[in-house]
Amino acid sequence: MSATRPADSIALQVAELGDLIERQLIAALAPFDLTPAEFRILNVLSECGSCTAADIAMRTPIDPSFISRMVHRLAQKQLIARRRSRSDRRTVTLRATDSGKELLLQLVDPLAKLEHEVLHGLSDAERAATMSLAAAIRVNLESDED
Repeated sequence: MSATRPADSIALQVAELGDLIERQLIAALAPFDLTPAEFRILNVLSECGSCTAADIAMRTPIDPSFISRMVHRLAQKQLIARRRSRSDRRTVTLRATDSGKELLLQLVDPLAKLEHEVLHGLSDAERAATMSLAAAIRVNLESDED
């Protein structure tokens, strides 16, 4: 089924929804002096343990040229550490510091509150369906990038 008017386009609806949620995420992260991009990078590093900027680019929607600036800011804040490879001096591995991991733990409650606000009024079945649909849409879009 396709939209009968441009305003009914699912792409437009999802983009606008994403913008609204992004604004809420910015507000939730602001007290922690963290941007959504920095949060995504820190979260990836927490999950992978140690990886490169290229690995982060593959795991996030962040533009690779923007990642290096965010990595620099996170390193200045001492939330991540950089280490140059001994075998290949061009390769720099990144990892979340203890301070970075602690900050992520501090974000659990504010992000849970945000999720509650976003999904407020939805039944458990609707919440599950929303998560499932979001995951399916992500798979569709990521497979289009290949």
